[in-house]
Amino acid sequence: MSKDLKTKVSVIVPCYNAAMTLPTCLEAIINSDYENYELIVVDDASTDSSLQIARKYSNKVLEIKENRGVSNARNQGAREASGEILLFVDSDIIIKKDTISRLIEGFSCPDNMVHQGVHSKRPANPGFGSSYIALEWHFNMTHNLRDGNIAECFFAECGAIRRDLFWEISGFDEGFKSSGGEEFEISQRIMAKTKIKCNPLIETDHFYQGIWSRTQTLFHRSPSYLEVMKRQKGFTRIIRWNIIFGSIFSALGLISLLTALLIKIFLILSPIYFITAIIINYRFFLFLLREKGLIFTVLAISPFYLFHLSIFFGTLLSLLKLFNKKQ
Repeated sequence: MSKDLKTKVSVIVPCYNAAMTLPTCLEAIINSDYENYELIVVDDASTDSSLQIARKYSNKVLEIKENRGVSNARNQGAREASGEILLFVDSDIIIKKDTISRLIEGFSCPDNMVHQGVHSKRPANPGFGSSYIALEWHFNMTHNLRDGNIAECFFAECGAIRRDLFWEISGFDEGFKSSGGEEFEISQRIMAKTKIKCNPLIETDHFYQGIWSRTQTLFHRSPSYLEVMKRQKGFTRIIRWNIIFGSIFSALGLISLLTALLIKIFLILSPIYFITAIIINYRFFLFLLREKGLIFTVLAISPFYLFHLSIFFGTLLSLLKLFNKKQ
């Protein structure tokens, strides 16, 4: 239990058609051992029963009439917040009983402005795809920390930030309608002011998509990643290694394999590119091997390539559209 019970926390949960996961998410929040909080649910024009579910758990529910994206929903919730600390929790996240109190302990030092935990290795929903994605998330969040557990990305799935700082940097960029890129973008503005502290011992569970659904999501999110790359001065380690190089070499492997149907010499290049993509991410595959064993790790190669190919070709399509607009 946090010693600083006087600190009021505004827990902001944006949701859009989240009826399947929202009850579990909100139930976990109201069962928290931290008492001094308000729960703000922002429904982003859901077409399912999310709004009705939200009203069962919170007396502070904001209804947005037109779907405007997660960045807008989070900002709307922050505008209504009265807490000193804003804690953003996505509707597919399950916090632990002590998550809020442990996060608030991170603000006991006045210099700490941002504090977050990580996703656990275990998904909230069963299946190979969700297990793989959970391990990928956990690896990215824990193995890309700098000395002193300093993160390079503010993960708003379950991340806390002082309200004054949040508005000092003008909140989330509402130009990002889909989720993903907005976290990388706001991270750059946060890091220009302060450090993003992360406690890898604070874990939350997450409902994940299946492999094919995740592949489609990454394809559609790639324009937002491209936008972040255009704006920021330097790539974070997460973007540089897991997305940029992994996507490029995965794509080169596929292109070489297809080209080999006409020019046989490319049959030699294809495995070289595919293997290079794995070598670049060798730490991740060693992590999978330790956690799940050889069979799981071998099976994980397929979603690894699928995810990186979807990002590459989604980004390529975005570049082509951007080029055509300039013509």
